[in-house]
Amino acid sequence: MIKIIMKYKTVLLLSTFAFFNILFSTQVRWAMRMHFYNDILLRCAISGFIAMILSVVIISISTYFLRNDPKQMQTIRRLALVQLLGCGTWLALLPLSFPIKIAFFIIFCTVAYIIITYRMEDLSSHYTSPFLQSVFFLFVLFIIIIAFSGWESKYIALYIFLAYLLFLFSVLTIPGFLLLRIYAEKIFDLNQAFLLSIPVTIILFSLVFIPLQALKAPMGVYCAFFLLLILVLLFPLGGHKLIGEIFTINAQMKYGVFFVIIGSMICMCFVSVGLKNPITDLKSQWQIAYRNGFVDLPCDNGLQWDTTDVFNHHRPPWRWEPRTMHSWTMGDRPPLMAVVNSIIAFLTLTAGKYVFLQYQILGTLLNMLFFLPLLYFIRNLFKKRNIDYIIVACLFLNIFVFLNIYYTWPKLFGVYFLLLAVVIVMAHIKEKTNLIIAGASGALWGLGCLSHGGSLLSLPILLIIYIVYTLIKKRFRFAPLIIFVASFFIIQMPWNLYKIINPSIDSNNLIYQYIPVEDPDHVGHTKQNHIKELRMFLQTTPFSQQVEQRMKNFIEFYKGSQFSESFNALTSGDWENYLSGRYAYKFYFYFSAIGEILIVLALIAILIFTANIIIKKRIPNAEINPVVIVVFIVYIIMSYCMNVLGKWTYTINHALPYFELIISMTIFYGLCLSSIRAIKLLSVFLCFLEFGYFVIVGAMYKKYFVLDFYLVMVFVLIGVVFFVTSFIDAKDKDMIECK
Repeated sequence: MIKIIMKYKTVLLLSTFAFFNILFSTQVRWAMRMHFYNDILLRCAISGFIAMILSVVIISISTYFLRNDPKQMQTIRRLALVQLLGCGTWLALLPLSFPIKIAFFIIFCTVAYIIITYRMEDLSSHYTSPFLQSVFFLFVLFIIIIAFSGWESKYIALYIFLAYLLFLFSVLTIPGFLLLRIYAEKIFDLNQAFLLSIPVTIILFSLVFIPLQALKAPMGVYCAFFLLLILVLLFPLGGHKLIGEIFTINAQMKYGVFFVIIGSMICMCFVSVGLKNPITDLKSQWQIAYRNGFVDLPCDNGLQWDTTDVFNHHRPPWRWEPRTMHSWTMGDRPPLMAVVNSIIAFLTLTAGKYVFLQYQILGTLLNMLFFLPLLYFIRNLFKKRNIDYIIVACLFLNIFVFLNIYYTWPKLFGVYFLLLAVVIVMAHIKEKTNLIIAGASGALWGLGCLSHGGSLLSLPILLIIYIVYTLIKKRFRFAPLIIFVASFFIIQMPWNLYKIINPSIDSNNLIYQYIPVEDPDHVGHTKQNHIKELRMFLQTTPFSQQVEQRMKNFIEFYKGSQFSESFNALTSGDWENYLSGRYAYKFYFYFSAIGEILIVLALIAILIFTANIIIKKRIPNAEINPVVIVVFIVYIIMSYCMNVLGKWTYTINHALPYFELIISMTIFYGLCLSSIRAIKLLSVFLCFLEFGYFVIVGAMYKKYFVLDFYLVMVFVLIGVVFFVTSFIDAKDKDMIECK
């Protein structure tokens, strides 16, 4: 018996933890379905109490048997710590008197301390870093606050947000990470594998999801196949031996995970402002669309919610009728965010009762993911220590970015895949014919276009720049391009087949941005033969007329950018008009999205850098990578010209794709933060000012209480982000860099 336990010690430990976590989720789901809010707390508290006692027993036994195996001890210690934190939180919900709770917490903290410090000399610096210690301290503090706040406390909603976000991130990360470490260890290093884990998991689960959708399988069959897939990765393929590696990713990646989770929490707090209990009161996309205090948004954030419902219940594809200005069909919006939602719904056996809150939390998390590859992308542009952490924080506080995260349409989800493709190519660009990298980047771009069709607009110019670069370096090969295109279309194939099978939604409104129609944004359901219509346009419209019309649009785009109006309001001292007007323009106009002042400050920073070069007659040992920055600035300008000149009718949307917008903001923030102290401080101050004005004054516009609990927690969590950032160890050299 002892030999069996020793042989399968990790398996038994993981299975035990999984059993109790499934017990928690089952109790929560049952109580929520029965609308017994207090029952959620009571059942989870009792389960947590039992699980904590048994976990301590199992951990103690495992520690004794593994006392001479430091590596296994380290893995078990980490798993035990996570489990104890979860159990301790639910234990805090027990309806006990304060003295008894204090006694329980003394025991809990003692056990946790022993687990952390036992044979500390065997632990790696990755585990005992000040960053992780600060996160652990804040989490324990959060648990203690929950314990003394009572059953009806709004802190309970915060914990449910956090627990569900951690669950989702783990489910989306671990299967893909294990698969890459098992089969592609020589191609992708540890951090690259972690970075690529979510796309691989999505593809892996989709290979099961698509045929089961075609067969209209019952919910239990989906769950069984998904769990079987995870178990095969863990045990027959040896994934359980590699799961401990996930804790040894570098400090930059750990911060990225922390930032994604806490950023999602901030967004969830913002959309909960004005709600007594968001767990039960957040029910529709309209509540999110009307959350913006200055301009109410359309309900486009609910299109993926409708598609999720189609997949969850095996219904025919949706199509809005009658054909009005909002006459969308399911074919107008690629379905990847809905597919991920539906996978999670079937995996957790909630497809029949999948609520909007679950969709909102997952959609927010998916829109936050682009910060992970962005951290590595920034390191290729700017060399200053810790600047990447400050840039992503400022970028998150940019209202355009913040709004597009909690407003769960999938444009930033698409940016995540495009940034990932660029980072991976930059990391392997010296390799002459790496077909695997070409296939991976093509698949990532295909996933980006399955997230949002506008992602395709970012590809042509970038592809041209890549071809020119390889020609200059005499590394150009046709094979990688062929593999890239092939993998791109393979990823797109299931969605294209779905639209062919359902011809009523086989539409593509994007083409009507480029040929004559009265209103391309609200054209409604289009005809099926787009090639025929495009050919008719080319035959009936002379080339000179096309050039004249597109040049006219180019001028109109600049005039309609609101740059001069915003800047005049700012310089005249009309701050209220500037700030309020900016939020009205920000969702539509690229200059307002980036920030007029930020653009001016970045231009000043460029002039200062250029002056230093002229005075010193050499490029100084600067904190920026000028070559890479210039290449991406040229890319942004060329992409802007292509997208504007390509449009037939002047429209305010899609002047610059979101991928280029995010890169523009990153470069502008980086230039300001790499410049002189005055520009650095001014850019950060304006970032906080605009965010604070948007959140506070927007709440007043909607007549919310300014000191609403969730509104206060928005600023508290932002403070937590900057507090934890100060503990980051920037000496970690194991990162993806441009070659």
